[in-house]
Amino acid sequence: MSLKLFLKAQLFALFFLSIFFGLTALGLGAIAYGKFRQFSVASGLSFTNVKEIIEKGWNQAPVSTNGRVNFLILGLDSLKTRVDVPPLTDTMMLVSLNLSNGQINTLSFPRDLWHEGYQTRINALYFYGQERYSDHPDQFSKEVLSEMTGVPIHYTVVLSFEQVSQLIDLLGGVEIDVPTAFVDESFPRTDVDVTVVKDPKLLYKTVSFVEGKQVMSGEKALEYMRSRKSGDDEGTDVARGARQQLVLDSVLVKLKQKNTLTNPQLLGNIYKYYEQNFSSVVDPSEAVSLVKALYLVRNQIVTTNHNISIYPDDEAGVIFHPEPRKYKGEWIYVIREAQLFMSFVQDKLGIKQ
Repeated sequence: MSLKLFLKAQLFALFFLSIFFGLTALGLGAIAYGKFRQFSVASGLSFTNVKEIIEKGWNQAPVSTNGRVNFLILGLDSLKTRVDVPPLTDTMMLVSLNLSNGQINTLSFPRDLWHEGYQTRINALYFYGQERYSDHPDQFSKEVLSEMTGVPIHYTVVLSFEQVSQLIDLLGGVEIDVPTAFVDESFPRTDVDVTVVKDPKLLYKTVSFVEGKQVMSGEKALEYMRSRKSGDDEGTDVARGARQQLVLDSVLVKLKQKNTLTNPQLLGNIYKYYEQNFSSVVDPSEAVSLVKALYLVRNQIVTTNHNISIYPDDEAGVIFHPEPRKYKGEWIYVIREAQLFMSFVQDKLGIKQ
């Protein structure tokens, strides 16, 4: 099994799994000692370490349900300079990976989607999870989203803004093809301590984006994903979810490029980043087991992004904006009918019950 075969793969809608594509290639392919040495120094892994990870993963079956692996991705809206603001999930996305054909479907959930049972927006579930599961607050989001959608969730990945920015900068930036230009004059500054600074002019800044392809740094990409005060269609939950998916896709494109997968030092740095941030979520050997399962369909892997349909813009929409007075003036989305919502989610993710 050569390194060349691995380099042709079209792998994963979850960025950290791409690391193991390169890692498996390093362990199984014919690679020069000098290049492996560069990877080893950058990652902190010896050849024996890599061999053990590969062998363990190659001899175990991936965690799945009916041949599918489902991930919940939570983008945590929490900044060190805003200690008085509770940690909310600015991004909530389900990702379903079909091991038999390599199809990957992603579905973003509006942060303002209302849960009637808990009388809260779903983006606050992580915050309430801190009381229920102090060591794993994401567990509450996982339980509630699984109950709402009927989708078994195998892994929950919690991403902070700092982590996303670090990865993008580690890759040397990512190219984003911005479909719509917009200006946000009320973007919260990330470098201002709100416990000290109270002047609104110092708490916010203007960010703008032009249409077309452009390389974004980690900081710029975060501004693109987080903006929600542009005052036009780009200021909606749906538009923000689409931008977040666009950035994720761009990160995946960069990770899958040949000059990334053949750069042993970069691969080593990415592995170290993974190990420090996400190895407790997906064990290295588990990631390798996914690589093995997808090997035969490596050239068929395709990612399709979806959003929740909204009524009345879409006559078949499964969520809608209710009269704010019924919800104490809260601007939210409400599910029209629970079973239809569940069926919609499962259909978009390609899950057949």
